[in-house]
Amino acid sequence: MWKKICLGLLVACLLTACGSSTIKADFLITGGILIDGSGKAPYMADIAMAGDTIVFVGSSSDVNIKAEVVIEA
Repeated sequence: MWKKICLGLLVACLLTACGSSTIKADFLITGGILIDGSGKAPYMADIAMAGDTIVFVGSSSDVNIKAEVVIEA
């Protein structure tokens, strides 16, 4: 599970760094409170998923994400 999360974060960072104009996702969950398991305090974040992979974690207002389904948490 953690490998998929880390891979998803890496993919999201690479897509953002490469200047990708649109991140394509099946689901975008907005306005959620994320507890990442690191021991840090929970924080507000949006999460985008494509298939069984997390492709973005952060503020979706900073990037262009095209999602089939948007869920407001």
